[in-house]
Amino acid sequence: MSDFSIESFLTILSDSLKNIKQEYYRIETNGDKFGIPRERVFCYELYHQLRCEFDDDILRIHGELDKRGQNDFQGKTRAIPDFLIHQPGTHRNNNIIIEVKGVLNKDDLIGDLQKIYSFIHDPTIHYENGIFLQYNYSFLDLKNYLSSRINEIKKDQDKKIVIICSKKEGIVEIYTLAALRVSL
Repeated sequence: MSDFSIESFLTILSDSLKNIKQEYYRIETNGDKFGIPRERVFCYELYHQLRCEFDDDILRIHGELDKRGQNDFQGKTRAIPDFLIHQPGTHRNNNIIIEVKGVLNKDDLIGDLQKIYSFIHDPTIHYENGIFLQYNYSFLDLKNYLSSRINEIKKDQDKKIVIICSKKEGIVEIYTLAALRVSL
């Protein structure tokens, strides 16, 4: 049986984020020495770091797992989360959906928060918790950016949605969506 808890996973996730080198936050190009955020590259490194830290007999970390072939997803969202922490083949241990962003784009941010909400709120698939991870920006940056549109996200699951910001290597801020709303 799994000893999983959101608190223990947040510790693992925070430690994993602290292990990601700055070179993964922005990818240097021949035209931009400052670098360009590349979500997929960052997520691959995060996946590697998580796999080094996360050990569970039942649960698995899956990246960009689409839900084709899943009977309970027929006619529902075709969303492909960046990460799922779950027990494959059943809905008994659908623990966490994670969405990751490296740039600030209001439509993408709101869409990802709505995706997280839908995975938590749906009574069939029912993920226990959601995490929105914003890298390259602080919590204050995210809060200021989202302030005008935060009410587009329903409030009834706010305590189950965690906001994590990692502006640069070694810096990790963790809040709930409820705390974000209160701070506005």
